[in-house]
Amino acid sequence: MSVSRGVAGIRLLLVALILIGASATLAQKPRPTRSGPREGPVRGRVPETPVVRQGGDTIADAVAIPPLGVITGTTTGYTDDYDEACPFEGSTSPDVVYTIECGADTWLFLDLWGSAYDTKVYAYDEDLNLLGCNDDFYSDYTSRVEICAPAGTTCFIIIDGYGGGSGDYVLDIYSYCSRCDLDIPADAVEEGEPWPPAGEWLDCFNGGCSYVEDCDSPPWQVLAGDPHGQLIFHGLLGFDRDDEGIRSDWDWFEATIGATGVIEMVADAELLTGFWMVAPLECADMQIIRVEQFGACDPETLTITGSPGQQIWLYVGPMWLQPPTCDPLPYVYDYLFEISGLQNGPVAVDQRDWSGIKALFR
Repeated sequence: MSVSRGVAGIRLLLVALILIGASATLAQKPRPTRSGPREGPVRGRVPETPVVRQGGDTIADAVAIPPLGVITGTTTGYTDDYDEACPFEGSTSPDVVYTIECGADTWLFLDLWGSAYDTKVYAYDEDLNLLGCNDDFYSDYTSRVEICAPAGTTCFIIIDGYGGGSGDYVLDIYSYCSRCDLDIPADAVEEGEPWPPAGEWLDCFNGGCSYVEDCDSPPWQVLAGDPHGQLIFHGLLGFDRDDEGIRSDWDWFEATIGATGVIEMVADAELLTGFWMVAPLECADMQIIRVEQFGACDPETLTITGSPGQQIWLYVGPMWLQPPTCDPLPYVYDYLFEISGLQNGPVAVDQRDWSGIKALFR
């Protein structure tokens, strides 16, 4: 359930270490090493081929773009009109401007991962109030910011740089405007996890390899089919806050491949959701072998092949480490699996040995 510790906790720690190191000084920061591929989180669906749509020089000639897609351009040769310190000032870097019209309350992700220089990204509303700013989100000093824009807002997106730097950028935009609603079939099997968690957020229900000291054992929820190997499963995911900050819910499952050797899963959710498959089936040694995404209200068919009787582990969770900033906490949403090709049997919570998992996260 909770990702404040364990696998996702490590991800959060890595991001925090990057940000702490970056904020050590406002005057100077070390230059990035650009050897090897960049790494970043899986993001929203985008066109396979980025669209070359150069940004304007100022807010007065900002280029209008939709709130979804991948845009490429360059800041080289443009003037330095704007700057924000978040936390680094970079007033000598040229910048370009885009504009997005938000017809509904909009949660915008502006991601410059893949750009070729030390970027900065920030956004203003029509009154030039700052909506959000980021300098170094990724370890190669490219940027990502999340903003909440109320309905009717005109957002001005500024692509900037640090210390006079400029170059080619890749702007990946994903937006979440209003919550979509899934139709949950009456015969769906319910996950059964209490929501929101009572008291402290404990990872005691389908928490898998997430590390929690206060549970007796880490459960996997078993996905098992009816006599025909089919299952309709309804679960909940979401976010809440406790004394340690915002927590997000991740659900871990175990399934057994049926007689055909093929599991087909049609997955959908009310918010963009991630699907991870891991192996081997040991927390201390597991590696992610497959990553997919599904939703929001955009079903995805996932096919898993293997030997009849083979067990698999998978887990699902929100694609983002924070809830939609336009919505209050706790934030809860539905997801749905329609699965065929499972080994039949009851849907249960499987208890597993805990000692090896504790050793992994010490």
